[in-house]
Amino acid sequence: MEYLDIYSILTAIFTGLVSLLFLVLGIIMVTKIKGLPSYLVLVGSILGILFLSGRFVLSILFAQHSVEALVNAQMIFNVFAVLPSLLIVTGLIAFVIKLPKTEN
Repeated sequence: MEYLDIYSILTAIFTGLVSLLFLVLGIIMVTKIKGLPSYLVLVGSILGILFLSGRFVLSILFAQHSVEALVNAQMIFNVFAVLPSLLIVTGLIAFVIKLPKTEN
């Protein structure tokens, strides 16, 4: 229990790093390969960063009211927090499907 703060900080750092890497991927894809898959990855990564930031703000705001308000808000937020990942994965799948077949 004494290391709980450290784990929370490490989780936030790694999650932020992954979000930034997806943003870099989205920017590279949009600049090199125009098309819907690239834009899905870019929009998903931007939304991911916004949702990550929103989670911290949400926790601070609702924790001031009550634990029940915080838990309810986080559960509702979790339902929508999957959207950025769905956009990124959909964009990557669409990108891979569009790749030409290589003959061995």
